[in-house]
Amino acid sequence: MAREEKRVELRPVDDLVERQAPIIRLESKETLERGQPMRLSVPTEENKTSHRLDVPIPKDFEIRTHQPGIDALIESPAANPEFLEYDWGKKAAHHRSIPWGWFALIGLLLVGSAVWSLTQVQEANNQGDELVVSTKSVLENEARENLKASSLIEKIEATSRKFFAATSPEILARYARHPERIKPLASHHYSTYPLVPSTTLRTQSLQPLTLDNRANFWMQSVQLQNHEIHHLIIEIDESGEPKIDWETLV
Repeated sequence: MAREEKRVELRPVDDLVERQAPIIRLESKETLERGQPMRLSVPTEENKTSHRLDVPIPKDFEIRTHQPGIDALIESPAANPEFLEYDWGKKAAHHRSIPWGWFALIGLLLVGSAVWSLTQVQEANNQGDELVVSTKSVLENEARENLKASSLIEKIEATSRKFFAATSPEILARYARHPERIKPLASHHYSTYPLVPSTTLRTQSLQPLTLDNRANFWMQSVQLQNHEIHHLIIEIDESGEPKIDWETLV
């Protein structure tokens, strides 16, 4: 008999290997560092275990130490107003008083500041008025002093001109200090040294002096027509008239 040849059949490998669901991998920094993905297995019916708690049957065991009756559930106790929602914070609202004292204090401070400001403004105005009056008085006094000084200078220059223009010892003594005592002395002096009248050209200097603890003396430097310069000591007497000290001159 001829040997029966065994037929060889080729079967694809894909038919034997169970097809797996495609893996959708989400790329991230951690997955790139980890390397190969991890396949998660889906739990089957065999490895599903129950974690249910065993609760005793109510008819066999009492869950509560005291079971309220139906009457207790139906009857609702009276609600305490202190625990009602609309009464929350009611006590605090009633007992919180408005701090009127602070408002009064702030008002007093504002009024005090306003009064102080008005007082300072009034004082500044008064000081300004006093300063104006004082300045005006000083200016008036200076003006009077300047006028008085100008008048005195004119009198001194007029007296010196008349003194040097005198033609006799009697006339010269009128413009000298102590004329009664100076008149005979001047007559005796000019009997030896003739009296020559002269005209003054200008006053070179005029300044006040303090002699014998008195401040009513002046020193005048006069240039005559012949270009001679004479220094005069002049006293202002009680009547305000200048008098030349003849003795100092000669």
